[in-house]
Amino acid sequence: MLRKKEDEKYFKIAVTGVAILLIGMVCFFLFYRIRGFGAFFHDLCDTYMGRYPVVSISLKGVDADSYEKARAQLIRIINKEARRHRALLEDEKMDAIDRELFVQFLDRQMEDDTITSSLQELTELLEIHFFQKVVVLIDEYDVPLAKAYENGYYDDMVLLLRNMFGNVLKSNDSLAFAVLTGCLRIAKESIFTG
Repeated sequence: MLRKKEDEKYFKIAVTGVAILLIGMVCFFLFYRIRGFGAFFHDLCDTYMGRYPVVSISLKGVDADSYEKARAQLIRIINKEARRHRALLEDEKMDAIDRELFVQFLDRQMEDDTITSSLQELTELLEIHFFQKVVVLIDEYDVPLAKAYENGYYDDMVLLLRNMFGNVLKSNDSLAFAVLTGCLRIAKESIFTG
């Protein structure tokens, strides 16, 4: 069972190859190895499933030979997740500004600032709707980075993902916790720094 320590701002726990960073009162899980944590993951699901609104994306499909194509694929992923939550458009708790913001997540011509703030702002809207902090699941966070490295647009992709992940994971008051899966180890110069 995971426990939060209120008296320590930052601390690390290692569990069967799983790095868990508990930051303040927000849990941030980074699974960099998938083997050997089946029981842990099962307990995690039993504890949290059905109790929080969820934003869930997989970046496995961000596989392109140019930054522009990869960016377009990322926008489609954001569009898809926004469509899954389209009931927010009918929510009486949403004002005109909130609805206008949500419509931006459905736009295929999304600006970079909308991309980088999309998940964070979607968690805010879900918290308003459900009166509950939000769980963010990001599967294969590292695929766009590996493909960008292979195809020569790594710096652009790192900047985009660093800003997007920073917004949704770091100072997001609507976040209960996040789970990221991927195979790349965290390096000194990582998308999670800054």
